Amino acid sequence: MENYLNHPEVPIGLGMALAKNPSAMNYFSNLDADSQRRIIDQTHSVRSKEEMDSFVSSFSSGNSFR
Repeated sequence: MENYLNHPEVPIGLGMALAKNPSAMNYFSNLDADSQRRIIDQTHSVRSKEEMDSFVSSFSSGNSFR
């Protein structure tokens, strides 16, 4: 599995939230590039660390972003 957190296009807030949530990181890392881009695009409206943590937590609660 490639570590997508080292790619410059992953926003730092998203990368940090994913690093704290291994199941969400695994989910994100296994998505195709278009699905990852859609998630990254959604992060532009996130305004706080808590909001980002909640957004990332939703990956492991069964929400699909494809």
